[in-house]
Amino acid sequence: MLRRIPLWLRYLAEDGRVHEALVMPLDVQTRQSGEWLMLRYADGSTGELRLDQLQHFEERPSAGVPDNI
Repeated sequence: MLRRIPLWLRYLAEDGRVHEALVMPLDVQTRQSGEWLMLRYADGSTGELRLDQLQHFEERPSAGVPDNI
């Protein structure tokens, strides 16, 4: 399911603000009555995003993407 293609995401964060980020999807987990995307940000940090917070995404080709994601 995950194809190691970087994604540009726009999502609603827990603080109620809209955020955008370039990420590498790592895994999808189902827990706490929801689905979560485990991801790595361009700065190398990792995180998770509940999929119902996702507002928009685009696949981004690997050209021009930092090596650390």
